[in-house]
Amino acid sequence: MPRSVCFLCVLSLLLVTGSAYAAGGLLATPSWIYETKETSFATVAGDVNGDGCDDILVADYLYSTTGDEIVRLRLYYGRHCGTPEFSGWFFEFEDHSFFRFAGIGDVNGDGYADVMAYAYFQPIMLFYGSEDGLQPGREWLQEYNFQEIGDVNGDGYDDLIVDGELVFYGSDKGPGNEPDWQFSEDVIVEYAAGHLDFNGDGYGDLIIRSGISIYFYSGGPDGLADEYSAMIDEPKYFFVSSQIHSAGDINGDGVDEIIIFGDQYCRSNRCLALEGGMFIFTIDAGNGNDPYVVWKRYGDLIGWDYYLFLLNEVVGGYDLNGDGFDDVVATLDLVHYPESYDDIYVYLGSPQGFSYEPDLILKNIPTPWGRPPDISGDINGDGCHDLLVTSYGYSSGYFTMLFDGYSENGEIAGCRRHDPTAPNFSAGAKFSLPSADRLIY
Repeated sequence: MPRSVCFLCVLSLLLVTGSAYAAGGLLATPSWIYETKETSFATVAGDVNGDGCDDILVADYLYSTTGDEIVRLRLYYGRHCGTPEFSGWFFEFEDHSFFRFAGIGDVNGDGYADVMAYAYFQPIMLFYGSEDGLQPGREWLQEYNFQEIGDVNGDGYDDLIVDGELVFYGSDKGPGNEPDWQFSEDVIVEYAAGHLDFNGDGYGDLIIRSGISIYFYSGGPDGLADEYSAMIDEPKYFFVSSQIHSAGDINGDGVDEIIIFGDQYCRSNRCLALEGGMFIFTIDAGNGNDPYVVWKRYGDLIGWDYYLFLLNEVVGGYDLNGDGFDDVVATLDLVHYPESYDDIYVYLGSPQGFSYEPDLILKNIPTPWGRPPDISGDINGDGCHDLLVTSYGYSSGYFTMLFDGYSENGEIAGCRRHDPTAPNFSAGAKFSLPSADRLIY
């Protein structure tokens, strides 16, 4: 049986540099933990009921009394200056296979965030938000890979991409059943990313990766351009299993940067196994839309022990500390023999962009592969985005933890966020999952 708790005892989880105190960042203690013995994942749904706080979707992988697979999707409302609470809404899907769920922005323009979910060989279910929360679902396409890409044509409706190459524009009736734009290059699409404005014109743009090639498509009043406006096609920026994401505007110049990351960095015609890293690019509109690197980091060999830097997942494009600069969170699988664990690196934006070293590190948090932390929501309505992390203890089940972002002055929108003089932090402290007797209900 899952449990939703407010976790009050202090966990010293963060390694904090001196600059992090001045810039704000993340609270060291989770404000909320969702615990279950079953497999469980969570993501930010957006503000589905229009109360000014983003909400959380939790998917529990269960079995019925007859042994059939079930995924139960639950909605938890964010609360101003408070912790999430169960909305009473849930929906059950048959079969665990290939289950996918996500917030998709506002695809019908009514001011409420919407949600999609998919289970194997079943139609995508589209749930519209409303003042009363999520409404009964509408069956959409029978596809698996979908994501929101922002508003690429400036019409006030968020848009979607399916299978990395079919784009469906939002409307007052939601997305249609036929694509409005299609990737036209004769290559296999591996990743796509939206929710960014790489040329600063106010329209959402799209980037698509195939092999070592990354294509940049500009949005506009007529939607996405038919031809790409920029391209990266150089092996020196390639990782095995390279992924791409928006970094948001990390330096406040009005242009969003792009992250390329992966778990094996390739250079000089060879790939360095188990040496991950990432590059951050921007587009030079004054120089023929030429992409160039503004920040980079990849694997290390440190000290006497073999220390592996495996970049698992990266998310960006949101502001954790309310300073107007977007931030990036990276999950690293770190192997420091004989131990193996994950760290979460937090890079805070600034007028100079990122420093080489992270501003914050959450130590020793096992995170399921392919389930990145989520920083896309302001769950308590204080003006700072928060960090949602799914973790697991091999015998103790799954935990979704919410770490609150906080501002430089420690207080915003009436919520008391953090006392910088309080002894809440311990450099390099190891993380241990909370046991049931430490949870306060």
